Amino acid sequence: MKSIKILGLAAMALTALMAMAGAASATTLTSPTGTTYTSTIKAEASSTITLTSAFGGFGSVACKSSVVEGKMEKHGSGVTTGGNLTKLTFSECTGGTPTTTTLGGGETHPIGSGTELATGTLTSTGTTVQVTGTLLGTCNFKTNATDLGTVDFATAANPTKTAEITLSATIPGENCGNATMEGSYKVVSPDPLFLDS
Repeated sequence: MKSIKILGLAAMALTALMAMAGAASATTLTSPTGTTYTSTIKAEASSTITLTSAFGGFGSVACKSSVVEGKMEKHGSGVTTGGNLTKLTFSECTGGTPTTTTLGGGETHPIGSGTELATGTLTSTGTTVQVTGTLLGTCNFKTNATDLGTVDFATAANPTKTAEITLSATIPGENCGNATMEGSYKVVSPDPLFLDS
């Protein structure tokens, strides 16, 4: 059997979602809006999470269920708000069995400007997932300031919207080329979640 380190999409996504860029001003996650959120964020897969080898090295691993949790650990004026993952699991998978080996952390970089932001870009560093595959040898994938996709937050115009993470990434492989990752998560706690600056 092979060990394939597939990146914890979820993890990265959530991780990334937990860190907000705020170089010149305060950029924070809030829930409710205006109230800084510093507790645990939890997201669950809302579509199948897939990792596909760019060179056909292991085919594709697809998981119908995934849960990622992380805690906000830094935020404020001139600080990149961030945190580390505390949990990343995958289940109901085909093509391999993923196991998280390193949780890592990440950032969410706001897109646009203003006092209320609707979207952020996710990046992740240090998250690795080991998958026992059903095809070729061992492939290792690890995030390193990797762009994972985007997060859409609740806004004043849509205050009951559940925050959503959309993954669309190319993950660098350590020994068998790159792989693409796709899927989506919904943030189930807190709900709603806002991004304020």
